[in-house]
Amino acid sequence: MYEYQKAVVKHRRPDVRFEEMDVSQLAVKDLLRTYENIYLVLSHPVLGVKHTLKMRENETIFVEVLEGTTVAQWLVANGNNTLPTEEGVPEVSTDYVMARDAWQAGFKVDVCVPSGSPFNDANDYDKTDIWLTRDDTDYIEVREHCLATVNGLVHRLDADNDGVYIKDGGITFRKSQAAHVGLISFLNVGKVHTASITADMVFNPDETKLFSDSFYLKVPFDTNNKAMGIVIGGYLHLVTKDIKVMGANLIKVKMNRIPFLERYMSSRYKIDQSSLEQFHDVAEGNETDYDLQAFYSNECVTELLIQSQSFIVGIEVDHLKTEVVSTTRTFLPGRFYHDERPLWPLRTELGLLPSFISAEEKGIWVLRIDNNLRKHRAMYDREFRWQQKVDEKTVSGNPETFSKGELIKWSTSTIALVPETT
Repeated sequence: MYEYQKAVVKHRRPDVRFEEMDVSQLAVKDLLRTYENIYLVLSHPVLGVKHTLKMRENETIFVEVLEGTTVAQWLVANGNNTLPTEEGVPEVSTDYVMARDAWQAGFKVDVCVPSGSPFNDANDYDKTDIWLTRDDTDYIEVREHCLATVNGLVHRLDADNDGVYIKDGGITFRKSQAAHVGLISFLNVGKVHTASITADMVFNPDETKLFSDSFYLKVPFDTNNKAMGIVIGGYLHLVTKDIKVMGANLIKVKMNRIPFLERYMSSRYKIDQSSLEQFHDVAEGNETDYDLQAFYSNECVTELLIQSQSFIVGIEVDHLKTEVVSTTRTFLPGRFYHDERPLWPLRTELGLLPSFISAEEKGIWVLRIDNNLRKHRAMYDREFRWQQKVDEKTVSGNPETFSKGELIKWSTSTIALVPETT
């Protein structure tokens, strides 16, 4: 008779990795309803070494199992009948999304016209993209597996045989007079799919609701077997509670969970968001007052979504887990500490993903970024969403503080059967 040894399972939730757990006293039917994958490790006197039964791939043998029958009871009832097991025990390997500063990774960085060499006769103003080149690099592979950041704000990529192009990165560089370029690599996880957003893709079935509360978004590619996300004004939301897949070509975005007004107050000075100025009061000598009724209108949210730094993201992977690890705050400008080498994206103020340089100093890794200041605005001292107007003024006694830094570990797990080790 087969004897139960252990099990490795993965929940149906997309943010959960494989885990080892004791399922011997759980009902077989409940297991199949709850878990996407179940690997039962079994032993048998005749087999000699441990074998694994993949329950999901052999569901037909459980059709006649009664409700409430546990795994242990089912094995007893099975008796000496042969099961479709495979030799070996499940071994889980985990792969992570990685992040590197483009300069530190060896890329040469310049501005260029879209998909063209920067060394041409075009006016510098027409060089709207940032051009990345590096020896022995497959630029198409970079485009298919990476997102780029410029000063912490996410941009789309294009590529040809001459290099990788950060779309509108040159505009961002001139707007902010800085170009801290980073790459977020999903190479170990899956291919990156992106799509621009147009006004006709945004809707809400309940026409009485504002997009600033929630909206639905038509996706021009299949969402099946993809971890879905969205970039809004340069800020990435990936496999979060803000995003919910509603169908093969549809997602729902809970905009009321996203601080897009506070982000705009900061990012309007870093990327070109001039098209949104029409939705808040702009008086001569005073461009920092906001009419909230206009700013939270459907027209304003739509304008935000059709910008260059707003787009749909899908990662070609069956599950993606998010783990947030805090760094140690140093209360120093642009510095964080961590106890191991930081290889993952860093998230700071309001969700920025700044590129960073890291170096080990006396056993501690120091992360260096350009700026980790957080504005302490007066509007935060009250429930500003329900006010008629707000402004950008900071608290005079404490206008800025240092933001915290978090390492975002996006990961996926795969499983393989390996020979039993003694």
